[in-house]
Amino acid sequence: MRLIRVLIFFVPSANPDFEALYPDIVVWYVEVDESGVVKRELALDSSGEPIMAGPWHQNRGFWTDSPERFPIEEASPIDRQTFEACWKTFQSRIS
Repeated sequence: MRLIRVLIFFVPSANPDFEALYPDIVVWYVEVDESGVVKRELALDSSGEPIMAGPWHQNRGFWTDSPERFPIEEASPIDRQTFEACWKTFQSRIS
């Protein structure tokens, strides 16, 4: 058990600025290419505010860091304007 704790301590975090916010995430918005690879992501809280984005500076993202194809068939589409507006809201709030 101690070895695992030591190893985890040395493994870099994919989202060091946002990992504490994971329990607050209610909805994910993801930008996906034709092959199902996530290019950008936003996480929204229960009030609909974007609280996490990826990739963002040193944060690689939750979905964007995954080598797996995103299950597009299990998601509900949103329009590009909604995604971009949320991205700008996040950008202005965090910067």
